[in-house]
Amino acid sequence: MNLQSIVEQYATFRKTLGERFGTNGRLLKAFCRAMGQELDVADVSAEKVSAFLAGKGPLTASWHVKHNALLGFYRYAISRGFVTTSPLPLVIPKRPEYRIRRASSGHSKETGAPFFVGRNGQRVNICTLENAFQQIRVHAGLRRDGGVRCQPRLHDLRHTSAVHRLTTWYREGKDVQTLLPQLSVYMGHTYLAATQVYLTMTPELLHEASMRFERYATPEGSND
Repeated sequence: MNLQSIVEQYATFRKTLGERFGTNGRLLKAFCRAMGQELDVADVSAEKVSAFLAGKGPLTASWHVKHNALLGFYRYAISRGFVTTSPLPLVIPKRPEYRIRRASSGHSKETGAPFFVGRNGQRVNICTLENAFQQIRVHAGLRRDGGVRCQPRLHDLRHTSAVHRLTTWYREGKDVQTLLPQLSVYMGHTYLAATQVYLTMTPELLHEASMRFERYATPEGSND
């Protein structure tokens, strides 16, 4: 069966699941053009697939976007018996760090410039980032009991990072009260009180704080 026909079937299948299938649909159409639309799906070679993924120039994030689209397609094709194996490469190259890609793209390095930017250099809308996080969360199968409003949020990563840093400082015996303003600046808080909230956020953190107080209040060698 020719490649284009199976791609069209796959696109229809994904849309019946409620997906818009915009980006992946366009990538698979480009894949068909690159392979040859009349080519039998079984004749797609690993070499041609690797060339399509690599594109022209150095490795960019588009390699992984294209790979993800093809991964879903070939899972579908194998499950329907159109092919028996996938021509996708077994070794996945490491995704370039965003900060390196951002710097090489010539985006502003000025203080106050947005870190997450689109191809046009403009700030990425927070809703776009939150929606992307939710898609990744669902894909990874991360969920909690309690319905939609209780599911992990992008902002929760911020809370977790702050709590882990404070817990580590306590365990390392650092002067947390002295270091707290540094964490406050790092998190972009205007007032120190906003950062102090994290001091009582988890049982683990409270435990480390109480252990610190116990060592302070009970002199070494005391039997009282």
